[in-house]
Amino acid sequence: MEHSSRHVPNDYTNSELYITLSRKKIKNNMITFKHVGKRFGQTAVLHDINLDIKQGEIVFIIGPSGSGKSTLLHCINKLEEISSGQLLVDGIDVNSPKVDERLIRQESGMVFQQFYLFPHLTALENVMFGPTRVRQMKKEKSEQRARNLLAKVGLSKLVDRYPSELSGGQQQRVAIARALAIQPKMMLFDEPTSALDPELRHEVLTVIQDLAREGMTMVIVTHEIRFAQKVASRLIFIDQGRITEDGAPDELINRPLSNRLRDFLEHVY
Repeated sequence: MEHSSRHVPNDYTNSELYITLSRKKIKNNMITFKHVGKRFGQTAVLHDINLDIKQGEIVFIIGPSGSGKSTLLHCINKLEEISSGQLLVDGIDVNSPKVDERLIRQESGMVFQQFYLFPHLTALENVMFGPTRVRQMKKEKSEQRARNLLAKVGLSKLVDRYPSELSGGQQQRVAIARALAIQPKMMLFDEPTSALDPELRHEVLTVIQDLAREGMTMVIVTHEIRFAQKVASRLIFIDQGRITEDGAPDELINRPLSNRLRDFLEHVY
């Protein structure tokens, strides 16, 4: 079934060389899925995914539990390997044996449902970890960047707190700052508010909205339909491993083409 389209607008050295040469071929697409399939054993979870996400787009992915939306997101960051087709991230074929997965992950900051902070490190040290380890940045510069990012997410007074001393919303904001610290070209969010109490969700949603205003390319899996309608430049509905609707948020939410999306929205919107 084809989805409807209503768009708004080796070694490390060889891997780096391959990426440099490949990027000369790209135009404006940050992410491209070409007939991508994904299986877990005998179970197919993604079917013939064809999708282009351009630089600066804010794409929200919605769908019922088990529809494959998180799996699709994880494939972008190579946390899951695709089973068929081709996936390009910033012009790079992520399944090429010439590509080091660490270099792919430098291009995309990932934020999960759970916060995955290091419990023995302070908020500041958690945010410093990526630039120091991944980018080999000097400690002084890394610390300054971490302080700036924690201020950006409203935590400048909590830099010395450990995760156990922070609320869920504060921990998730530290996780966002940590993902931003490596200066990614895009941000990937996997249901970033689902583990939070309702009154804490606004803290995280405000940070995401600020990133949207700054033009950060983002792909966000969420059940926050009202927030998606407000912030997204594009909305995608996935059902049973297939993209069934893709277009402007207001169009999809107010005038869904399929009965399946209409039924889904009646339960979550």
